[in-house]
Amino acid sequence: MKCNCGFSFLITFQRRRHYRKSVFLSGIYSKLEYPMDSGRMEIEDISRTGLRFRTQDTHHLREGDIVRLEFALDDAHNTPLVLTVELKHVSASRVGGEFCDPNVPKALAFYLLP
Repeated sequence: MKCNCGFSFLITFQRRRHYRKSVFLSGIYSKLEYPMDSGRMEIEDISRTGLRFRTQDTHHLREGDIVRLEFALDDAHNTPLVLTVELKHVSASRVGGEFCDPNVPKALAFYLLP
């Protein structure tokens, strides 16, 4: 983009299909293939299609792994959830994934309302 003064600068737009909510939810993850490969995590953001979490321990997670996540929402009922996620991004302790089941639980859908 170019300003009236002649200065040029770059603008980047992010488009997401669904609202992404910033959260701080503690839980545990475990690989489906190797359930003993598990650890503690903190979910940083979540949407209708996926989430991002930070591991608290050393891990052996790789892109393409299928993991089971167990955590509770910080809603009025502390609703417990168990979700299966395919990992799409793994960078040190930050991990991003997409839900394997496109039908999110009703409690999560309500939780994500802006």
